[in-house]
Amino acid sequence: MYKCGKLSKKGTDASVASLRAKTCLSLFLRPFSKSATNLTNSYFGRPFFVVIISCKKGVFIVRPRVCIIARPNPTTWVSPYIDAFKEKCDVVTVGSALKAEDFNPPSHANVHIEQNDIVTDISDLSTLPEILPEGWLPHMVVAIQSGMPLLFEVGALACPTVCICVDTWIDVHEYLRSQPFDFSFVAQRSYIESYQASGSRNVHWLPLACCPDIHRPFDSEKTSDIVFAGRYKLAVHEKRRERLLKLSEKFSVSISDDVCREDMSRLCSTGKLLFNSPIYDDVNMRVFEALAMGVPLLQDEKSEINGLFDLFQDGKHLIAYNDENLLEKAGYYLKHDDEREAMAKYGLEEVLAKHTYLHRVDTILETVRKHVPQFDTEPTTLIRKGKELRDFIPIAPGTVVDMGLELKASKHRLKPLGGERLLGITPNTQHSEKRRGSYHEILVWPMEAKSITNADTVVISDLSAFPCPASDTIKAAHQMLRPGGALVLKLTLQEIQKEQLQMTSEALIPWMRTHNFHLIVINTTQTPKENEQTETNLVLTSHKRTSSLRQIFTEMYTRNPLPEESLQSIIESTPPDL
Repeated sequence: MYKCGKLSKKGTDASVASLRAKTCLSLFLRPFSKSATNLTNSYFGRPFFVVIISCKKGVFIVRPRVCIIARPNPTTWVSPYIDAFKEKCDVVTVGSALKAEDFNPPSHANVHIEQNDIVTDISDLSTLPEILPEGWLPHMVVAIQSGMPLLFEVGALACPTVCICVDTWIDVHEYLRSQPFDFSFVAQRSYIESYQASGSRNVHWLPLACCPDIHRPFDSEKTSDIVFAGRYKLAVHEKRRERLLKLSEKFSVSISDDVCREDMSRLCSTGKLLFNSPIYDDVNMRVFEALAMGVPLLQDEKSEINGLFDLFQDGKHLIAYNDENLLEKAGYYLKHDDEREAMAKYGLEEVLAKHTYLHRVDTILETVRKHVPQFDTEPTTLIRKGKELRDFIPIAPGTVVDMGLELKASKHRLKPLGGERLLGITPNTQHSEKRRGSYHEILVWPMEAKSITNADTVVISDLSAFPCPASDTIKAAHQMLRPGGALVLKLTLQEIQKEQLQMTSEALIPWMRTHNFHLIVINTTQTPKENEQTETNLVLTSHKRTSSLRQIFTEMYTRNPLPEESLQSIIESTPPDL
């Protein structure tokens, strides 16, 4: 069976107005199902493959569709991530254009820039249906740190959302960017707890990586003992300059701060060793790039705090140094060619086997699939439609606690969404017997409920069921949640009036913040009543936080002071209510 169709684009952008689906071919995939359809389309000037497998349990996609929100800088991690996603998924990139003045240093602007498929300034993700090609529904939306503005209405999307955060040690606004997303992948391990404390959900460590097509060995003459490629002139690079000066007094050292991509690989291949001095103990890009170039790496041992020795072995894959033994270790490996060449070989093999951007994309896909079992099913909508209380449960809800037993969703219904366990809490033991089959376990309020301390999602489905003030019930929900956990709170008009509040965001948001919840979204629902009447209720969704952003920024600045920026200026750039 052959079909031909047209893939059109809403809007006026000429680059996508002529999108066309060229061919559709039915296939038979015996290992998976009785029938399958392989669609080979062409859009944005590149091939597009989708394999749709139909089976008794539904329609599953072998090659997921991913919308990436980013500015595609080829000299950073952004373009390698995009290219890796294109290897594994069908991708549409959306975001503002990258300009020559965006490069630092300016000499990097000579590299070829592949602009986004859809060039537009986007901040409200609820507008994606008007931006993406008509009929193109992503299985996942990924935002990559790249100087993009804060993204709003992330929770409105019906598919999993992912935020990739890289400069976690210096870009405090990455905490704001990541908070609405279902998953946050953080490049530096020691900052995971800070992200969780600020209210981000499902935070995972995802180190940086190499791109073997760019970072590769060149057959060059070894003209220097040590090579350094990177910036070193700013105040924040003082320690780096001191170390380079110490090395240059004893060895021949080649330094360049204006090379990138293949030119950087060529330069680094001229050295017997490559020197790296991270600013704040981070496992930065150069760690992986150096090993992929086949050059033994001198790396600050303090990067252990961010997982260096969980990734590579000192003395086998790289050379870990401190300020006391830097000269000694460099001198040793410069004298022992066999050991140095063996290290180059082992480091290259290790980084190519485990630490490319393809590996990182695999990790993202595996993580999302693990937490969202329905990830590979064919999506039917891009925007969530909230009618029932259960419709406001976040994607990948993990362990869900229903306070009141009025969620109207069973453990079986939540499982495809990523609901691992559904626990119920009620003060009414008779009510619990009637609903026991819908839950993994039902606990009696208040004593048994105190045993819950690490829930991912708490739903207060019936606030009036609990014989205590509303603030005490919300406080109990906060104690049950893990940092970054989600609260879904249903409020009737009577409950709002009882708390002497107005049915407005100006009244409800500060009230929730007093209970240490933030990222508060207020939704309105209509509940059918007798005589064909409806009752208006509010559903508030929010995240638990254990530290304000100002507290986290103060701690970060104390640990990593920025010579070019004062703590006061950082705090003043943060909204006061955060």
